[in-house]
Amino acid sequence: MEEVSNKQVLLKEHLTSGNPTEGVQNLMYMIGNRMRMEGFIVADHFHLYPKYLELVIPYIKEGKIVSVEDVADGIDNAPAALVGLFAGRNVGKQLVLVSRD
Repeated sequence: MEEVSNKQVLLKEHLTSGNPTEGVQNLMYMIGNRMRMEGFIVADHFHLYPKYLELVIPYIKEGKIVSVEDVADGIDNAPAALVGLFAGRNVGKQLVLVSRD
């Protein structure tokens, strides 16, 4: 955190590390550098959703934004897909294709 300047807002997505820790790390460093820690609550930004849709829908229609799915073929592969989901081995949404009908 040495490169963080005074009064800078620090955003940390600690759950992506694969080994989240509890509590705040380096709290005294943050206080000493007048940093601010703030939670990001999606509900605080619902008023921006119509503008978001206006901007994003054209990209989806053009294929510039796509949904990524990790499909396990057959119910027999569901347990391995579940284990892979919690082990971080899947990409995108984890699905199990039960039947092609």
